[in-house]
Amino acid sequence: PVSQFIKETERRFLKMCINNDYTLVFISSGMKLKIRDYFNDDCSNVFVIPNCYRKNEFVPNNISDSSIKRLICVGSLYPLKNQIQVIRVLPEIQKRFSNEWTIYLDIYGDGESLVEWQQYAEENHIDRVLFHGRKPQKEIFTAISNADLLVFPSIEEGFGIPIIEAYSCGIPVVTFNDLDAALDIFDKDCCIFAAE
Repeated sequence: PVSQFIKETERRFLKMCINNDYTLVFISSGMKLKIRDYFNDDCSNVFVIPNCYRKNEFVPNNISDSSIKRLICVGSLYPLKNQIQVIRVLPEIQKRFSNEWTIYLDIYGDGESLVEWQQYAEENHIDRVLFHGRKPQKEIFTAISNADLLVFPSIEEGFGIPIIEAYSCGIPVVTFNDLDAALDIFDKDCCIFAAE
């Protein structure tokens, strides 16, 4: 999480850049729109170059009709990444589909909320939540490839690289439509926006 001091310093820096017509480059159209709206500027000096990934790292998934379904969350574990919402709703999803599938939630990453969210799952008897911690990128690619659905619940996110990583593996994604990169990476054939 970013301190108020850093946020204010960033705002002042951006304002100076915009006022002096310096060229600015952001990683998503949503970030450009936020700058435009915040500073009430046409942003003619602001450009977008989306993030990228190494395509050769991925192996497309051969999704099976298995009775086991795996949801996956990838990212740092802290409040703005919002994985706690997926943990909270998991029992309802498991109950709703209990006649069809056994559903697991695999969470990859670490951060300040790890212990709190592990305790929440344990105290609320939420089964089949697996915290894998921080893993090498190759292991994460394999996990994404073996999942049935990537859930990307971030409240604030500049881009969302796990989304394009999931796309490249043929894995569908659920995320929120206010994700900064939604305009850049939404694909109706493989992404669903969740209601808040």
